[in-house]
Amino acid sequence: MSAGEKTLTPDALWTESAVGLGLLDDEGRFVKLNPALEMLLGASSRVAAGESLTRYFPDMTGFERLFSEHARVELTTRLVPGPGEEKKVWLSLRREETGGYF
Repeated sequence: MSAGEKTLTPDALWTESAVGLGLLDDEGRFVKLNPALEMLLGASSRVAAGESLTRYFPDMTGFERLFSEHARVELTTRLVPGPGEEKKVWLSLRREETGGYF
């Protein structure tokens, strides 16, 4: 490691990442969002907690079926953070052995 590099803890990686990261429960509801995902969705973890993935990504209805054959799913889909708003985003979901999605 060079003198200018710093080591980040897992918590720091979560909070300082420029990539939106979120944890979902087994039903596809948000449990936790990092600041980058909060900014993308326009909602805090507190507001989004308990909301379905499909609330923000309407094309992901039935995403659980994808995991019956694949441990990881990557695709481009629509993000609809609010009325009249729509963005195309790349979404990567990975099933964790402990349950839930990341």
